[in-house]
Amino acid sequence: KKAINMGDPYKMVLLNIIVSTILIIAVTLYVFVYPKKKVNLLFLLFLISILPIISIFREGTYESGDLTQHSAILSSFYESLREGNIIPQWAGKLCGGFGCPVHMFEYPLPYHIGSFYNFLGFSALNSINLLIASSYIISGIGMYLWAKEEFGKIPGFTAALLYLFASFH
Repeated sequence: KKAINMGDPYKMVLLNIIVSTILIIAVTLYVFVYPKKKVNLLFLLFLISILPIISIFREGTYESGDLTQHSAILSSFYESLREGNIIPQWAGKLCGGFGCPVHMFEYPLPYHIGSFYNFLGFSALNSINLLIASSYIISGIGMYLWAKEEFGKIPGFTAALLYLFASFH
């Protein structure tokens, strides 16, 4: 018998279906076991927001327009931070080894956060992946907190879900 070789995209779809099913079953069981307790919508939103970012953490990298450039910029940014530059401006190893002022034109906060992940021991590519994942989750939570104040809990939760699963993400 031949073993069925399931490609990587099919594995990710299957993994997402399994994790989504487990999440639905867990929430349903929680509602039936504790009928008087309300489901914490912020925690549920956090769990739901993990579903789309599962594919980011597969082995290797995914297709992105400038992901490799951002990881190279992050490496240069981190090296500049290690040299003592709190606000790096010059990327000494980029642009064919001659250096260039790329850090003057990029937003520094994402690279500071990515450098923190890099400091914790993650590679530049994994640091970028963690940055993408954490900003995705935090953006959904921020949308929920804002919309909850404006419209209420359920509309805020709905707005956060629509925001997280909008096509531009």
